[in-house]
This record gives sequence, C-alpha cells and structure tokens, in this order.
Amino acid sequence: MNPVLPRNGASHWLARSTLALLLGIPPVLAFQSGQAADISARQAPSMPIPGADLAREIAQAAPTPAVYQGHLLFRSADGSRQNLPLTLALFNDGDHSWTALYKAGSTSAGETLWIKHLSDGSLQMRFATGAVLPKSDFKLHQNPDATGGLEISTPEPGGKNIVPGDWMKSFAGSDFSPADLGLAFLHWPRQTILRRETHRSRGCTVLESVQLDAPPGGYVRVVSWVDDETHGILEAWAYDQDGHKVKEFYPKDFKKVNGQWQVQTLIMDNMLTGSRSRMEWDLKN
Repeated sequence: MNPVLPRNGASHWLARSTLALLLGIPPVLAFQSGQAADISARQAPSMPIPGADLAREIAQAAPTPAVYQGHLLFRSADGSRQNLPLTLALFNDGDHSWTALYKAGSTSAGETLWIKHLSDGSLQMRFATGAVLPKSDFKLHQNPDATGGLEISTPEPGGKNIVPGDWMKSFAGSDFSPADLGLAFLHWPRQTILRRETHRSRGCTVLESVQLDAPPGGYVRVVSWVDDETHGILEAWAYDQDGHKVKEFYPKDFKKVNGQWQVQTLIMDNMLTGSRSRMEWDLKN
C-alpha cells in the first residue's frame, strides 16, 4: 500500500508530489471548490471540465518555512555522472507571497535559483552563478505570526532576473529547469480536467495544462496526475509541439519523518537526451 503523502514538504515538486510534490513538496489544500468537485471518483467526465481552479489552488498553496539538504544527481545518456550538494530553502515573503531558493554546488562555485510565487499568481525568477550562499545564511526561527510558527531569514535575492523565454534552461546542468521547479505549467492559460482514475494505487484527477507557444527547449502540454487526497503530483508527462513526450517526472522513495510520509527522491527523465536527474533529500527523523 502506498503511504499517504505529506501535507507539508520540501518544494512544489518536493512538497506536492510529496510533490513532494512533491513536489514531497507545501501545505496541501482540500479541493472542494470549482466544477472538478462534481466528478465522481474514478469516473471520466462526458466532456472536459475546466481545471483552472484546481491548478490555481495547487500553485498558490504556500509552504511551511523549512530548509532541506540533499544532492542533485545527473546521469547522461553516455553514462557519465554528476553529484552536487543541494539546498532548498522555503520562506514566506508576506502578502501571501513566498519564495523557494535552490543552491546547487559547493560554497565556492555553483548555481543559485530564486523562484518567487507572487500573490497575484505570477512567478518571478532570479539566477546567479559563482559562489553559492553558505548554509549559515539560512536560519529558521520561531515566529508565532508566521505560517506554521516558523519563518526563515535569508539574504536578499542576487544575480539577475530570468526572462520567461529562458525558464526552460537547465538548472546546474540537470534535467530540471526553473520552469519545472516553479511548476510553471500550472500558470498556463488552458487548464482542463480530463478524467478521474486510479494511478499508482491512488485516486487521482488527471489535469491537462496547455500553452500555445513554447520557448526554445520547452513544451506546450503537460499531463499530471494529482492525488485527490493531498494534491500531490504523483506523475507528470511533458509534450512538445509535435506531440512527443519529452520529459517525465515522478517521486520515488518515501521516508516517514515525525509520523508523516515524505518524498525522499524526485526523478526527472529526459526522453530527448536519454538522461536522468534526481533530487535526493537527506530527511531526518
């Protein structure tokens, strides 16, 4: 039997597919609004149902502030491998906005990515190369007014803004892009609920996200299986303009931490290059 995915986790991918999400990945909301709630379990609708409400609720759920340590592993099609230390910091910015900060590499060289989720539902991203911020720059402290009673102190974002046309570029040489880590597909203009079905032994809503034009190296369609209980993304497939599957994401290993199941490994397979990237988190009991 699959474990129940956590309602708080490491990132959208780490926290919601958790999640993660997954994505696992922030606090998960019980989806009760919108037309999707009218679909009976595991029943395909007679016609597509708008999925904007579901996509918006997943995208805008703020995480509990936390810092996660792990590794970013990459295996190319020729078998060469890369293993980088990885840090993820989640913190609230106020006004219903929050930021995920990824650091990959050593303290003397590497890449840093800021993904800011704004209260209006939009995304802002910044990127820096070179010296990576040390672990000591991230400090969790108690604040009864903050979400979950915790908040995180972190330096102001540095580097430069990433324009949307560059969101599909690789992060730290891996198959994960800023768009992937920010779940940018949930912000695309067309969101449709295709059906309800059992996937990976869980009751799921199948959500299709579509954009008309893709940036270089991007994709125009993502099909994701959203866990009905936790809103964790159990799996997601990305397609290019020709209908070819180009990427596949899924969480793998689970670990029970403080009585809750969390996702320990997130995998991204790249069908175009034959490579695979993994985020492995050092979850503590």
